[in-house]
Amino acid sequence: MQPTNSILKINNIEVKYHEVILVIKGVSIEVPEGGIVALLGANGAGKSTILKAISGLLKHEDGQVTDGSIEFMGQRIDRMPPEKIAKMGIVQVIEGRRVFEHLTVEQNLKVGAHMRKFGRSIKEGLEMVYHYFPRLYQKRNETAGLISGGEQQMTVVGRALMTSPKLILLDEPSMGLAPLLIHEIFNIVTRLNAGDLQHHHASQHGGEDLDAARGAERQARLERGALRLRAGNRAHRDERHG
Repeated sequence: MQPTNSILKINNIEVKYHEVILVIKGVSIEVPEGGIVALLGANGAGKSTILKAISGLLKHEDGQVTDGSIEFMGQRIDRMPPEKIAKMGIVQVIEGRRVFEHLTVEQNLKVGAHMRKFGRSIKEGLEMVYHYFPRLYQKRNETAGLISGGEQQMTVVGRALMTSPKLILLDEPSMGLAPLLIHEIFNIVTRLNAGDLQHHHASQHGGEDLDAARGAERQARLERGALRLRAGNRAHRDERHG
């Protein structure tokens, strides 16, 4: 079996808030090239903190990686400012479906296009997003603050795609959504992954875990800031059916 190259490596990190509150301890995770990793755990387990440590947004909450390291495409990033990390091709979709409420859906998508340094044109980007999210095409001229929660989630994911990312961090993508919409969004994420986009997920604890984990090559479960389980779905399927 050939070794798998990793686009992202989290190496035994420790994270503290306000220099004293330890929230993450000794966590190591790798995201393979072309892969999906599902980060699972109960609320407060540390999932969002890890994603913010990757994207650099942790610094805006008086948090920092105090031990270990985070590497993206072979380059250490845990000491970089978030704007530099974003320019490298990492984009985080923050929990809460944060759309620009007074802009239209299409205007929200175009905001993402202005963050990219390279890649497809705005027109090509919109065509790609509407291909994966045909519902957004139907809603493109509607005010984003007035569409449904599921459509808002599709909008923020679509906006992230408009940046031509190399790695997408999805924080609680299924929170507050109906089961059918959750299933639809994770199916789209799996299809996007087949188009050479890498994804790292923080999924809610509970029933949604099944949707997040089903399409993931790897899973990692957090409990109280520490990694308690690491598994590879494909390996497990091979064991069951081999």
